[in-house]
Amino acid sequence: MKIELLFKKLFYSIFRLLFRNENIEIPISYNNIKNILILRYDAIGDMIVTLPVIKLINELIPNSNIDVIASSRNISIIENESRIRDKILQPKGFFKSLFQAKKLKRNNYDLVLSLVLNDTTKAGLISNLASSKSAYKCVIAHDTRKDIYSALFNIQVELQEYRNRITMLELQCKFVSRIFGIVNYEDMIVNRMTISDDDEKFIESITSDLKPFIVFNISSGNDYRTFTTKKNIEILNDILDNISEYNFIIISAPNENSKAVEIKESLNSERVYVIGTMNLNQVSALINQSTLVFTPDTSIVHIASATNTPVFLIYSLLSSHVTEWLPYKSKYSYVRTNSKEPIQNIETKEVVSGFLNFAKEVI
Repeated sequence: MKIELLFKKLFYSIFRLLFRNENIEIPISYNNIKNILILRYDAIGDMIVTLPVIKLINELIPNSNIDVIASSRNISIIENESRIRDKILQPKGFFKSLFQAKKLKRNNYDLVLSLVLNDTTKAGLISNLASSKSAYKCVIAHDTRKDIYSALFNIQVELQEYRNRITMLELQCKFVSRIFGIVNYEDMIVNRMTISDDDEKFIESITSDLKPFIVFNISSGNDYRTFTTKKNIEILNDILDNISEYNFIIISAPNENSKAVEIKESLNSERVYVIGTMNLNQVSALINQSTLVFTPDTSIVHIASATNTPVFLIYSLLSSHVTEWLPYKSKYSYVRTNSKEPIQNIETKEVVSGFLNFAKEVI
């Protein structure tokens, strides 16, 4: 561990000499900021909760050009966002991403916002390679590594007191407000994603005879946040017995479509449907047209929140910073594990009871 720390300090000493970043006091003026780069090359939910940040910046600096580096997983989320000038797909591979950043330097970025919190070194290198020495390179300050990260960022915003107390959406908007010294910005936060007319019409053509319907998602990015097929059948069967006036549409990740079909066939109900493979924007349109969503996955939670659709979520205490990934200003309820364990350990009756109680409030 001491050797690792020694190497890390050595590398950061090199970065310090190479990039020569000097700490800049905030707030800064946005009057001279024209070109902005946002780093968000991670998960689906991460991009969804960044949309309000983009809208906030556009409100503050309406004539600015906003570019976003996205991942293959989340770039489709910004496909219909007209506020973004350039949607940049990050290539796979560490050095390829650095080479891409170097080519982006021609865009003359005045401000780089790193919203990727799980690989700060890579984000810092991209921030410096994509911009000039005089550009503002900003990140949310790490609680213990502020000193070494000062080699890569000239603005580190202290927000530790808010971690796991407010949602990630709010945390990121607070990040931007602190940079520019904006005190009253809450009314400027708009949590809505843009869904194309084509996607809305496509879903309407499939579901027009199924309304009203509830979306039942069975997939998640982690095994510990996924129910077995048997348990999903038990849960949905009990819900069907108690809610008779709604249809249910089961959705899943493309590689789990067979599980969705198995659940439907096991239930043998005329009110349960499985739609074929949909892209992410079509899933968003489906959720937008639904009455209520059931999900163990946070990306679906954020789509529901960004379409103002009530959502019932299941989460495990194995997840970190749970509060940060809750919906923002939309109706929701949840059940959770009692300890750091998979959601499979939650009793079926507890899940069903929680869902039915919430359904009574919103449908």
